[in-house]
Amino acid sequence: MPLTTANPEVARNALARQNVGSPSAAGVRNITHEFLYRTTHTRAQVEAAGYFNDTRDRLNKGTIIRAVLDVSNTPIVVDYVVTDPGSASADTVVGRSDRGGGVVNLTAGATLTAGAHADRLVTLNAAAGQAIVLPAATGTGDKYEFFVGTTITSNSTTIKVANATDIMSGLAIVAQDGGDTIVAFETAADSDTITLNGSTTGGIKGQRIELQDVAAGLWSVRSSGAATGTEATPFSATVA
Repeated sequence: MPLTTANPEVARNALARQNVGSPSAAGVRNITHEFLYRTTHTRAQVEAAGYFNDTRDRLNKGTIIRAVLDVSNTPIVVDYVVTDPGSASADTVVGRSDRGGGVVNLTAGATLTAGAHADRLVTLNAAAGQAIVLPAATGTGDKYEFFVGTTITSNSTTIKVANATDIMSGLAIVAQDGGDTIVAFETAADSDTITLNGSTTGGIKGQRIELQDVAAGLWSVRSSGAATGTEATPFSATVA
């Protein structure tokens, strides 16, 4: 029995084709098929196995699909590339391209979502601190990258997991202010929180933190930035 999408006509009828390309070294124009796609479906729905199955006769390996998703709520743009058009017995496979998703500026606390924050640069601009909550880790591969755009001068900024079972695993590398040296802090077995206090644990303008949803219940973390005073670990366990 041929594979089909959960709602094939939505995907098929919404694909609008255009040709893009540029001259090759030999002067022959290289054409890439690119489709524009607009849908009320969320990213999780679109990225489910077989979503584009009913459109495989229009797709080739390398075809680009620029999709505007979740248009009834908070629309986002995600670029996909077809890695395998599939067949009557195999799903059409698409993957996210590396074009990036822009910058999201946060000036207050927020609970992050994949649709609005994943695979984008999130700038943290709250001198008085802010509370950030990650989505639950389920193994999606989504990355959440943070850039401290404003040094924290009071309170703290925290980045926490969504529940009592998720943990973080990785390192924080800190430049010491007393010389040309660095210090590194490892997560513990139960680390689930990052605290930036604007001094000893980081939170100074220019710091970058990347968290990736690598498995159910597990976030990979790496952080690099500066600290002042006696540097201390930013990792702790606070989520009950």
